[in-house]
Amino acid sequence: MRRKLATYKPGAYARVVQENLPKKTLLAVYGVEGGGRSSLSKSLIYSVTDEYRRIETGPSKDGRGVTKESSFYSINDNIAIQDTIGLPKGPNEVSNVVDKMLTDEICCPIIVIGRNQDIEPYKPMYRKFITDITERLSFPPVFVVTCRDDKGNPDGSPMNKLITNLGGASDRIFFVDNILEETSDELSKKDFLALLVKLLEVADDNIIRKSNKIYRHCLEASST
Repeated sequence: MRRKLATYKPGAYARVVQENLPKKTLLAVYGVEGGGRSSLSKSLIYSVTDEYRRIETGPSKDGRGVTKESSFYSINDNIAIQDTIGLPKGPNEVSNVVDKMLTDEICCPIIVIGRNQDIEPYKPMYRKFITDITERLSFPPVFVVTCRDDKGNPDGSPMNKLITNLGGASDRIFFVDNILEETSDELSKKDFLALLVKLLEVADDNIIRKSNKIYRHCLEASST
């Protein structure tokens, strides 16, 4: 699987010859504090590079690390991850940060939610943010739920229903355990390599979707 990723280039998984593809496939990670955004970013990087990247964080009220500012990390020459600061609680506040957090370079927006995280207070914000992503980027976000249930089986998880009720697409929900540096193993690496391939497949589909939309707009403009 690593060999497959080593030869990856933007648009490769779409199996469609396309012009004006981005130089890098950018995955952007979003979520509220405590969901595992930075851990997911570090785990995806680690699965490919064997380097557990230190992402600068500051203390939160509950003692957990909090990402202090958005940062970009290259997995290889063709894949990069943007690790963002935590989303605000209210829908009005999230609208104020959309322009900074949603750029045209993003190929796959990822919303990270902790398996045991209470997101009830954030539901209105998430609904607004999902709508903003879809309207701004022309495609919906992916959801990654960190930490499986007690049986290690995501099938039938109430998180699926919760996310679809928020406006998420059922075929864009993935469950995974975060790698911890001191307990990482080859099986965990394989899980994250598989997740990364799925995210890149979604990203390439998004790239082609956006490219086709731009092409249609150009045709409509030229015909008027």
